[in-house]
Order: sequence, then C-alpha cells, then structure tokens
Amino acid sequence: GPGAAKIRRRATKVSPAQIERLEPGASSELAVRIAVPIDAVPGSYHGVILT
Repeated sequence: GPGAAKIRRRATKVSPAQIERLEPGASSELAVRIAVPIDAVPGSYHGVILT
C-alpha cells in the first residue's frame, strides 16, 4: 500500500555500535538499520537500510 518501505541492501560491514545510526543522507524521515550476523564472517554484519 501507500508508504511501502523501499529496501536497500548494503554489503558493507557494520559494528553493533553502528546499528542504531541512520544512514547519512537518508531521504526518508524514518530510516532503520537492521544488522544480521554473517555466518561466514564472524563478528561481521550485513547492513540493511529500510527507508
């Protein structure tokens, strides 16, 4: 429906401290970063920005 979120996947690694930070230049009023562990790379994350 209207206002559906666009999902932009990032290959960059992010630290847990960066998870709650909004992407610089985000065009949306609401931007949420979700980090999920990468099994192949311990201690690394995929950053997923929902805008």
